[in-house]
Amino acid sequence: MTNEQPTRTSFWCGYKGKDYQSLFHYNNSGLYCGNYIQSVTPNLSLGTEVVWQPEHNMSRINFAARYNTNKMIASGRVWNEGAISLSFVQILSEKVSLASEFKYNPIKRYATLRVGYDYKFREKITERERERAREKERASESEADQRLEFEFMILRRAAMVSI
Repeated sequence: MTNEQPTRTSFWCGYKGKDYQSLFHYNNSGLYCGNYIQSVTPNLSLGTEVVWQPEHNMSRINFAARYNTNKMIASGRVWNEGAISLSFVQILSEKVSLASEFKYNPIKRYATLRVGYDYKFREKITERERERAREKERASESEADQRLEFEFMILRRAAMVSI
């Protein structure tokens, strides 16, 4: 008998329009997920997500809202079982952001609060390194759009600390 880890495969397919985004996700553990996010105003977006995992007899629907300005982002999410998630990001400068996230599930009777920060260090880079960084950022933004847009988490490099 070997200690091989099972292979996890995921398939993502999405489309991003001028004021909306839709995404379908499937992985080989039998999880199907689809979401749709629509900009209602230039600062307000509303969305929904449907999750189905037939192997575990689980289905769920989530609703989310996001409000953003140049200096802050506030978002909220509600699950059909009553759990809520609220997050707030304050952009202090081009290099510094502070974030907090509160989750509460009345059925499981737990609550969590996380706080974090994002600090971009000054870098001295060559043109070649700058081009690599641009390519990496484009790839990570595309990946983040697919994975994190519905969660409305924007601090990819944030050091989050549980309290």
